[in-house]
Amino acid sequence: MVNYSNVVQVGFAMLAIIAVGFVLSKLKILSPKDSAAMNAIVFWIGFFPLLFRGIASKKLKELDFNPFAIAALMSITTYVVLTLLMIYPFKNRFKTYLATVFPTCYINYVISGVPVFNALWPPNENVLISMMMMSNDMITSPIYFLLIGIYNVIETNKRLVAEGFPKERFSIKVLGKILLTVINIDPR
Repeated sequence: MVNYSNVVQVGFAMLAIIAVGFVLSKLKILSPKDSAAMNAIVFWIGFFPLLFRGIASKKLKELDFNPFAIAALMSITTYVVLTLLMIYPFKNRFKTYLATVFPTCYINYVISGVPVFNALWPPNENVLISMMMMSNDMITSPIYFLLIGIYNVIETNKRLVAEGFPKERFSIKVLGKILLTVINIDPR
């Protein structure tokens, strides 16, 4: 029998951490610049070791890629279902879609997944969380960055037309710029 009190405790601890962050932000004790620096430190020092800890302990043939596929399908399904937002007459439908889809799709399994998972299952099964995090980084984020690139091209063309210049035609060069931004390379 699973003891769900551990899950409840983890849930309250997560809410407490969020509340502390909210209070520090509202009282201007922590600026957005400080927060970004802390996020970068946590990302480089904590994220990769946590991700690979679950995977490195297993042999390649022992790894189960089903959690990766399930997380990828969940993400893609969310992207598709949220296209229904485009029906509602927002001022800028695509911008509203982009502002909604990534926060909905991208699940931070480090914060929410690992503590709850460890409260229910043994820590040696953390490979599930690692696979799901890899899905986020290899599927969810690139799709979002690709959509942002397309949005930027559309907005640039609107600005060019408003200034009396011709639109930039879709070409291999434009596609290349979008793909470079997906892998975080500035194409300028």
